[in-house]
Amino acid sequence: MNIAEWKELVLEIKKIDEQHKELLDLMNFLYFANRSGYPKEKIDKILDEIFKVIINHIATEETLMEKVGYPELENHKKEHEFEKRKIREILTKKEKGKEYLIDVLELFEKFPHTHLKEFDKKFVDFLKKKLEEYQPFQRDIFEEIDTRILSKDKFLALLNKYTLLNKNIIVILLDIDNFLEINLEYGFDLGDVLLNDFTNYLINELIIPKCFLGKAEGDQFLIAFYDYTFTESLELIENTMDLVRKYEFKYKGESIKITASLGVAFYPKDGETVSELLRACEIALKKAKSEGKNTWKLFNKKFLEEIKEINHISKLLEKAISEKKVIPFIQPIFDSEKRKIIGGEVLLRIFDGKGEIVKPEKFIQIANEKGYIDELENILFEKINKEKFLKLFKNRYLFINKTVKGIEKINALIKQVEFLKEIVEKYEVYPVFEITENSFIENIKLLPMLTKAIKEEKIYLAIDDFGAGYASFSYLLSSEVDFLKIDGSIVKGILKSRKYFSIIKAIVLMAKELGIKTIAEFVEEEKLSDLLYILGVDYLQGFYLAKPMPIEEFESLSSNPR
Repeated sequence: MNIAEWKELVLEIKKIDEQHKELLDLMNFLYFANRSGYPKEKIDKILDEIFKVIINHIATEETLMEKVGYPELENHKKEHEFEKRKIREILTKKEKGKEYLIDVLELFEKFPHTHLKEFDKKFVDFLKKKLEEYQPFQRDIFEEIDTRILSKDKFLALLNKYTLLNKNIIVILLDIDNFLEINLEYGFDLGDVLLNDFTNYLINELIIPKCFLGKAEGDQFLIAFYDYTFTESLELIENTMDLVRKYEFKYKGESIKITASLGVAFYPKDGETVSELLRACEIALKKAKSEGKNTWKLFNKKFLEEIKEINHISKLLEKAISEKKVIPFIQPIFDSEKRKIIGGEVLLRIFDGKGEIVKPEKFIQIANEKGYIDELENILFEKINKEKFLKLFKNRYLFINKTVKGIEKINALIKQVEFLKEIVEKYEVYPVFEITENSFIENIKLLPMLTKAIKEEKIYLAIDDFGAGYASFSYLLSSEVDFLKIDGSIVKGILKSRKYFSIIKAIVLMAKELGIKTIAEFVEEEKLSDLLYILGVDYLQGFYLAKPMPIEEFESLSSNPR
């Protein structure tokens, strides 16, 4: 191999590597779009782009394989044919208007992750051996780097030198999850000892060529790998995660385990300067933390849009709290047989900068994560504690959403019971505290304090999203629950699968035996409402019957029922 051929091969490898990165970015965006409820048209466009990249990648890869005489070409082609066949099947379903997203997600469980690790890695290894036939570069001037951990400044200085050499670099920002909890439980002195021990552990275990390690602030570490392909980089990230998970610190016969979240960025794709790379790592780390921790995330430019949106919503929430501009909306709840309004759920709404109502899916999660939800709920409670509003609910159930997080919130709710007691007596309203199944289970030991207080004052308790996660039937035996709001995903599923039908049938039967009323959420069509009535569900709520509405519209609807 002469130098011209060697350079051409390097460019071909880089091209394939860039396709791998682009594909993974698009797949991450697809998952994000699906979770965030993007419209079908947007998801279709993302999917079309993914398939375009896959087909282009397959053609590029097979051309190079033939060019370099790759011995596993035929086996690799068979795998490609399987992938192309699956793509054709999905596109056929899409053209016929059939559901196809499940097939997409199933395909992506195997491709590209498995394909990259099993098939493309073999090809990359083959190409690296080809490159070793001729290496027109001198020994890396940094090969003799000290193996000890670097300070943050020295790490960044060294990283800058590598960027000047125009090397492919992967930078990882590693953050130990919940380290404050370790400090609080065992003491800050022990926390320092554990941190030093973990530092030595990384130094001793992270023995990888072309790698250097740095200590950032607090419980954060910086790791850089250079001259690795994209597929090799993915393996290095996974190996780093495994190292953290295997670590344990012995203390008085107890084994303390930790987890970590990783933010990952590539040079030059995600940043051309050290500061840009570090910022990209921090953004990716924030994303990993927000998705449950103990995981890693590659930087994606879409994260910047997401962060911008979060900051925008946060400002709207702060304004809503400071100016007390929280708007109560009501979604009526109907008797399943007679279709009469038996009450309504009070929903929290805020305005955007243009005076338009912000969709709840855009701000509720952020309000919870940022700690705004309690203040918003308190302002909402003030807004509905008005005579004009409460008269609308005479002899009706008033469902009030409450986020329950620990003993302080339980005590706050018990104090609110005193106000509700007056409402019950004066306006003959039937207040219902509505909490999610998740909160119910997490606070199961504290709830008896609340249930005792509300039962004495003719106030009720409802579990929202029942069956979505825990489906904890056994806990109902020891809890004084009055309503079960069956999760919308189960309700909508009965038109598609007999399994969902059977689940709701079982929930209704159990609830009736325990004297608990059932409410089906997300009732969005007539056929569904009729089927739920046949199954014995007591009450219905959903867009088919009525959408969430301002107080004035609810007053009109309740005064002039259909």
